[in-house]
Amino acid sequence: MDVSEIVTVSIACASDDAAQELARALVEAKLAACAQTAMIRSTYRWRGAVEQAPEVLLTLKTLAAKLPAL
Repeated sequence: MDVSEIVTVSIACASDDAAQELARALVEAKLAACAQTAMIRSTYRWRGAVEQAPEVLLTLKTLAAKLPAL
């Protein structure tokens, strides 16, 4: 396998429970080889205002070929 085939995908989840559930489902379905979570604080624009909120960052390691299914 060529290393260039390996990619990471980042998903911001609203809660740790949601991130863990999604991580487990994607690893069990073999769409991701590995999943990691970390608490983050996101800053974003919503309805014309700048907001901040705690989120859980879900990082997935997978193959580029699996991105459409993921």
